[in-house]
Amino acid sequence: MEKTEGRQATKARDRPRPGANGTPTGAPSHVPTSHDQAERPETPSPTREVDLDDRLDPSFVSRITPLFKLLRLYSRLEVEGIERVPDGPVILAANHTGWTGLDYAYTALAMKDARGRFVRGLAHKTWFRRPQIGDLAARLGLFEVGKDTMRTLLERGEAILIFPEGERGAFKGQNERYLLQDFARGYIRVALETGAPIVPVAIVGGEEANPSSARIDSYEELLDLSLPMPVNFFPRPAKWRISFLEPIELGKDPKATADSERVHRENDRVRAAIQYELQRLLSVRGHPFL
Repeated sequence: MEKTEGRQATKARDRPRPGANGTPTGAPSHVPTSHDQAERPETPSPTREVDLDDRLDPSFVSRITPLFKLLRLYSRLEVEGIERVPDGPVILAANHTGWTGLDYAYTALAMKDARGRFVRGLAHKTWFRRPQIGDLAARLGLFEVGKDTMRTLLERGEAILIFPEGERGAFKGQNERYLLQDFARGYIRVALETGAPIVPVAIVGGEEANPSSARIDSYEELLDLSLPMPVNFFPRPAKWRISFLEPIELGKDPKATADSERVHRENDRVRAAIQYELQRLLSVRGHPFL
């Protein structure tokens, strides 16, 4: 099995296997699913073509990569399962950990080193409201999150990285450490529309390296964004682990996007797989700093 920056944490035979319903056997029972919430009617948005403003700047990325490689050494990052990521269009669905965005940087760096691919990230629209920040995000290969954008990127054969928890996952308080927040379900519909496989990705490290003491939701109406209360700014020397799980193939079935029950079920399947893998990674990693 291929690995990046360090030894492989466990062998493939040690990985928990999904049960008959797609949820890993022994997955934590305390994790709520999207069915635990009040249902509301869902109507898939009409498909439309997007003329992407693609400003990825490979030379700029190359110039800043040495900094992130130094941070990767400092973080003692270990990556496993990256050979599971298929070629061609693919959705990498990961948990959000830590408020600094190192989860995106380390995952993208691992994919570039091991697979030679630029990962295209989907970021909150607030990133693009200010021209300077929006320009920086675009040069790094980021796009404003949206189903039409995801669909267009996948049709181009890209690997896209999404965090279905959104900022609520990155900014959650320490009492919720590594407990997944609710997942948005748009990526499931995009996978059904395009036939792109979904690779669940579990990441640990950010919630010790750059934790939040709490999430501030009072600005959500004003900014359409929660804010973190950072405990620190420079990352603590926590050990990071990234695990790419087996691809989930939903098949190309655009009509199924209107099947709310199936969309919820597939979303819960991805979420439960990541939650269970997080618990495994925390167990095998041991002390976060030693």
